[in-house]
Amino acid sequence: MAFVAVLGVGCGEDEFSDEAYGAIDLAPYFFDGSSAANPTAGLPRDISGTKGWLSGVRAQFYDFGLVNFTRKRSATGATLQEPDSARANPIYLFYTSSGLPMFSKPIYDERTGTFHIRGGKDMLNPNPRTPKEGLEKERAFLLPYSARARDTVFDDARRSDDYQRPIIDALHNSTAYSGLWEIHEVIVQDGGYEPDSIKSAKTLLAARDGGKVQINKTGRVINCPVLDDRTWVTPSNMAFRTKPEPFLMVQPRIELWFRTKLGSCFLANGWETIGETKRGNDGQEDPRVLDDSRRPVNVDLFQAESLGRENRERVDTFDVTRFNVGDAKRPVAQVVVPVGKHYIPKVTVSRNGPTSDLRYVGDDLQVAEPRHFNYQQGGYSPLVWLHDITVPQDPPFQGGTFKTLDSADPMRVTARDSATTVWVKNFPVAGVASPCLADGDVD
Repeated sequence: MAFVAVLGVGCGEDEFSDEAYGAIDLAPYFFDGSSAANPTAGLPRDISGTKGWLSGVRAQFYDFGLVNFTRKRSATGATLQEPDSARANPIYLFYTSSGLPMFSKPIYDERTGTFHIRGGKDMLNPNPRTPKEGLEKERAFLLPYSARARDTVFDDARRSDDYQRPIIDALHNSTAYSGLWEIHEVIVQDGGYEPDSIKSAKTLLAARDGGKVQINKTGRVINCPVLDDRTWVTPSNMAFRTKPEPFLMVQPRIELWFRTKLGSCFLANGWETIGETKRGNDGQEDPRVLDDSRRPVNVDLFQAESLGRENRERVDTFDVTRFNVGDAKRPVAQVVVPVGKHYIPKVTVSRNGPTSDLRYVGDDLQVAEPRHFNYQQGGYSPLVWLHDITVPQDPPFQGGTFKTLDSADPMRVTARDSATTVWVKNFPVAGVASPCLADGDVD
């Protein structure tokens, strides 16, 4: 069982810590298709980019499923059949008293083509150590990839290879879960705290009440849907962009703790909120580049914003609404994310009586994209209200008919709602196609 322990550390100081207790299991929340013989059959095993269009350009979207939200109200206070916004739950990111992040930079895994932010004591690099020439190199390649020697990832700033994983306290069974997280910065005292000792929000709040840590809300929000470790997210082949300047979307898998259970989330939107990719003369540098020790070269994490340590500008990658409730003397800061819209062509097929709806998945349509630089326009939300664009059965629908919303008849656009369900999903942009830089390039 998970427990809170008070341990003697250093000069009589106390440390709050948890014991790890298994892994996050999301199979109970994906029961469609499951059976007694195979209770995990409903669990998605692969989330790949769904093809579509974004303001006339080919794009891909990730479908992370239905989420909870609040509905709009009329002038009389009646609840409407229309989504308004979703709540951002706390995600606790740890920093030293001087503002240095205690979690890892995103590291590119050269074998899988994915980024990872992992943690724990003596954190290992996902990439094997580069063997020396000769016998060592020959022997290294005789081993399976997973068994090859790896070095720990050393943080020069903190002089440590131990990293604290972020902490959350809500999953899919929570009425407030949306996959959106407001960053709460946890500032630990100098000395005495071992990274990754705290593994639950309950213990963390006890440490705060005991004066061991300080927790500061930032109002910054990231989109990082929690995934079962048996679910793989296929990197989008449209993650590399040439406009407004060359850059690669960094979308790491982040290890985290939920009530002493280890799991992970996929940072679909928000890298530019917690860190940055270094800039060169021709745009951003390649975040995949590693040094001789297999550590990332061109990515940096921001220091604690609440301590005023940063002079660089963070980016809200999607629209966020921040406001205060309560009286003026004791205002309570609230953070929500508005719900956008997502459109899919639909035909109603009639076959001698009963009718059925057929949606042309692969021609999805959105009208706004994430912000990667502060000079880009807003209007994007990873949460979308699903709408149908009704098309006739005959002549057959042709793909690419609706590349922009302006090309659709407004009278044929309707919300995909029923008497009991308003369809809102976490459906972020995975990538957008880029034009060629030169005549010899391939789209």
